[in-house]
Amino acid sequence: MLLADSMTYFAGFGLFWLIPYVQSKGVAVTRAGSMWSNVAEGYRYLKTNPLLILFFLCALMPFICVMVGNYLYPIYITSVLHAGAGVMGAADMIFAVGAVAAGISVPLLMNRFGPYTTTIFTFILFTISIVFFYSVPLVGIFLMFKTLNGWGNAGSRVARNTILMEMVPNRLIGRVNSFFNTAGMGMRVVLIAVCTQIVAFQGVRSAILLLGLLLLVSLIGLLFSRNLFASAAQRTTDVITNEA
Repeated sequence: MLLADSMTYFAGFGLFWLIPYVQSKGVAVTRAGSMWSNVAEGYRYLKTNPLLILFFLCALMPFICVMVGNYLYPIYITSVLHAGAGVMGAADMIFAVGAVAAGISVPLLMNRFGPYTTTIFTFILFTISIVFFYSVPLVGIFLMFKTLNGWGNAGSRVARNTILMEMVPNRLIGRVNSFFNTAGMGMRVVLIAVCTQIVAFQGVRSAILLLGLLLLVSLIGLLFSRNLFASAAQRTTDVITNEA
């Protein structure tokens, strides 16, 4: 298994090596500052459009739930499903299959429906998997919806990163991403701390229920931020009209 895992890194390196790269000429290079100055600069840009902050923070939630799930699911498997390490290994493998499937299918969905609609769709499917983990505690259901779990997480991340590259100026993408990485890490730490206490006093299913509720709240935030994309589409239409 470790050998197969290491080979995927070599395969990824080879794929990156095959990507054509042409260095831009005449572009001024901005000197990198400290991590916190980069985060602050990213925030200064984002605060001019609060809907951007709302959308990207809400779109982070599937990834945060996956990170928290790395703590919750082993407990869930042993204490709720009463299964062993074989189920945990199978779940990880099925999750990976779902993520690979997302890498193949999500670009097609984005070409057809756009990255925003694709984000909503993948987010909903990820949320459905969490709901089933809580409501139907069976090994077969857990393994079946692990595929959806992996597909929804990877798909929402691909769509979210596409939107980030389309809506944020190239010179600020790194700084904006630093802000969201820092915010996401903070959210992850807080959520793991809260879930640790919930597991200790109320059980792991209550912690999974909390993840489901947070996903539903985040989905509402994504839907509320749709005006951001309507405004972007209108600006693009105006530019095309003016050029014509």
